[in-house]
Amino acid sequence: MIKQAKCAAQALGVAVTDDLQAMLDIQAVGLSGRGISLHEKNLPLRQLGLGSSRLFVAALQDQARVNASIGLIDEVEHGLEPHRIARVLRQLKAPKKDGSIKAQVFLTTHSPVVLCDLAVSQLHVVRRDKITGDVTALSAEPQFKSLDCQAVSRTTPEAFLVPTVLVCEGKTEVGLMRGLDHYWSDTGKSPFATLGIVAVSGGGVDRAPMVAGYFRSLGYRVGLLLDTDREPDDKTILAELKTAGVSIFRWKDKHATEDHLFRDLPTPAVKKLLKSMISFEAEEQSFIDRFNRRLPERKIKSVGELEQLLDDAKVREVLGGLAKVRDKLDKDGKPDPRERGVFKDIAASEWVGEQLVGPNLNTMTGDFPQIIGKIRTWADQ
Repeated sequence: MIKQAKCAAQALGVAVTDDLQAMLDIQAVGLSGRGISLHEKNLPLRQLGLGSSRLFVAALQDQARVNASIGLIDEVEHGLEPHRIARVLRQLKAPKKDGSIKAQVFLTTHSPVVLCDLAVSQLHVVRRDKITGDVTALSAEPQFKSLDCQAVSRTTPEAFLVPTVLVCEGKTEVGLMRGLDHYWSDTGKSPFATLGIVAVSGGGVDRAPMVAGYFRSLGYRVGLLLDTDREPDDKTILAELKTAGVSIFRWKDKHATEDHLFRDLPTPAVKKLLKSMISFEAEEQSFIDRFNRRLPERKIKSVGELEQLLDDAKVREVLGGLAKVRDKLDKDGKPDPRERGVFKDIAASEWVGEQLVGPNLNTMTGDFPQIIGKIRTWADQ
């Protein structure tokens, strides 16, 4: 039995030596069967760290369930490092030595690590009806012909662990929402985390609506935030999502997030936004050249000169376009299609949301602050 316990523990990565033995545990309650426990040398194994002790117990239970039909594990990740979680899951999924399937295992989790390590076909979303008490278990692998559900569970596992998901078109919008969340929290409003909301990237204008529909089909409350500079290829999907109960938020016609930032923020904020954008360039002259190619009638010579033109609507329009695409030239003198905008990064746009957009929401006019206000109202519902 001790040899089996040692082998089981080592299979799950618990470092036990050949000194494993059964001894009297003098601190155990009473001199009963509970007073005998496994020791490594003179140390009772119950004194192992939380993670190691959980692994050891899991190993023993894995051995004991050879003839069992069902196994139950609550919060499998508790006390375990990510690599140890992966090892436990691998062991649970492994077949018997004769190739037959082990007991069916039901486990609960609050860990994105667990979701990433499991196949989407192994995941189910379990809900209890608040009125009837009925319990439903929906497979996380519904029949979505054009959506890789496995990729969704691997890239946005945190979305499965909250009741409400805000699917954003891309990283720019995710960062903007995170930044606004920080700002709102600092001003006394409930954080998204408290409200059970997480913002995730949908991966583009065509994929994001499908991701929103996917989570809605699993019973989540879903919002979808999209630019309007391009429509989804599927011309009917937004109407179908709205009918299904997805709340859709879109910027002003023909506007991307970057367009709104440069057109709608007050001049002092736009100046900070401009400096941030220029900081991504190898040199200022490169940025000036890009600006002049888009607005040749201005022919500015310095960033200082450009800063004096920030009240000009056309200048702001051009800057918004430059923010969306860093159109550096390739070796043949043509725009490099691999270059992305400077705010296509969660950290950069998070700073914009917290430091520039949030503090100016009450003074801006137009569709941009109104739509953000609608998102906040939806979040608070």
